[in-house]
Amino acid sequence: MKLHRPAFLCAALVLALTSCQSGTAAPASTTENTTAAVSGNDTAEITTTTASVSEETTVQTTTTAETTDTAEITSAVPEQQSDSIPNGVYWAHCGAQWGDRYYEFNETGGAVINQESGIGAPFTYELNGEDIVFHFFSADDNSPAKLKFENGYPTLISFEFEGDQQLEYMGDTSIDELKFYNDMEISAMMRNYLRATVSGPEPFTVVTSDTANELIETYVQFGDGSTETYYVDRFTSTCTDADGNILMGMGIDEYLEKTVYPKPWDPAVIQQQVIFDNDAPLGAAFLGRIEWFTKPRPYYDQILEQLGWTENMDCLAELPDDRIAGSITGQQLYLIVPQQPDMSVVVWKKELNPDGELENTTELYYSDDGAPFLLKCNSNEIYPDVCVEIYTHDGQLSSWTPQISGESGHIVTALDEPEGGAVYDMTIAYAGDVQSD
Repeated sequence: MKLHRPAFLCAALVLALTSCQSGTAAPASTTENTTAAVSGNDTAEITTTTASVSEETTVQTTTTAETTDTAEITSAVPEQQSDSIPNGVYWAHCGAQWGDRYYEFNETGGAVINQESGIGAPFTYELNGEDIVFHFFSADDNSPAKLKFENGYPTLISFEFEGDQQLEYMGDTSIDELKFYNDMEISAMMRNYLRATVSGPEPFTVVTSDTANELIETYVQFGDGSTETYYVDRFTSTCTDADGNILMGMGIDEYLEKTVYPKPWDPAVIQQQVIFDNDAPLGAAFLGRIEWFTKPRPYYDQILEQLGWTENMDCLAELPDDRIAGSITGQQLYLIVPQQPDMSVVVWKKELNPDGELENTTELYYSDDGAPFLLKCNSNEIYPDVCVEIYTHDGQLSSWTPQISGESGHIVTALDEPEGGAVYDMTIAYAGDVQSD
């Protein structure tokens, strides 16, 4: 399974991670780990300990004994409520608006991670009885909340202004050890699975939605308008159809191969207006031929600077590492700029099938923010090895196969879909070539 580690995000994201409407449905029943942990807190032993202390004290002893007699269940582990929370991971049910998440508590710190996106943030906390203050990123960021305890474990976080989050203890583990599939990974697995196993019309539009903590409903619409519904387990990737039949035995995780999911990025790209004016779904520039193996990051920065792209597109000077995608053996480098910031982009690996035809097989890159990225592809001049798909917010698809024309030496601008469309060739405005070292 894929291992998720918290990504350190801006303060605005913390609001999305902590915010939640009140009145959410109760989570699933407590796990076996919870039962085992709670059963270890033996009320009888605690009562006996209190009684032994009462022989040595006077007024304070009487008060303690009365508390024990009247509140054995609610104060089974009173010391854990005063200054710390039992270590481990807690699932927080927060409703459809913000999505569910996981909290890790370890002494005075931890992390929170969104199960839909896999994105998270660290925090420290201060606990005084049932009052807790979270500090996301720094001690100056304060998020007051109330905790409700049951048998020493928190079962509810009530943020002062944002509503309730119902907690379920998942075990004494950490966020780094918690393995689950986020929604983008589930969508990628389903698209790859369908392309490999279903002889139905394309494209596949995949929509995911939570039905429970671990079960994800995956709604698939085919190109002819027909639909199918599948259910994917977030923790095991086991997939069943609407009739309960299990697909691919133990799961479909074999269809998730080296997909790049870049972190959120929202650069200012004035060139998108030119692409829009030319009625093109994307702009592309051929940056040159490079060596087939993966180069270190400064190599790509050097190419962009030499060709003047970092000067004309300021954001490329700060291009994140995870915005470089494609095939390892690729020897051509392209700059891809989607037309709109809200467009989804999928880069597919193309391979020859038994009939000698090129077909899309494995998803290599996925983003839903329409930000620019570099694409390294095509190990030879005969068979292109990737396909770029662009989806608008209303589901319209455009697809393009990056390649260089043998006649003109420029990129082939014709779209695979829709027929008659074209990409905007940005190379013409900024001509140049970078030879391999």
